[in-house]
Amino acid sequence: SNTNLITTSVRNIIRDGNYIKLLGNPSAQPVVQFGKNIAGDVQLRVMSSNGQVVWEKRMSNVLAGQIQPLQLQLLPKGVYTLVITSREGIYSEKVLR
Repeated sequence: SNTNLITTSVRNIIRDGNYIKLLGNPSAQPVVQFGKNIAGDVQLRVMSSNGQVVWEKRMSNVLAGQIQPLQLQLLPKGVYTLVITSREGIYSEKVLR
């Protein structure tokens, strides 16, 4: 049934060019540099083209300038999507491996 879809909270899609910088893209270890403070829990996920989560990291109370490498060394070359979820909303960006 679709009942669980109804209860899913709708999150704001963040379209802010300064939200993060993705350094070293493409590479086996691109680095996310946060462009602003993000309070509370922050979840980073890298998704494959078929929607599978291939890397995940939970953080909290991120500070502007803070960096987080993405560990993609074991993944095949290709196009992935970085999805950052916080209480501010969802930010996504393409990542090339």
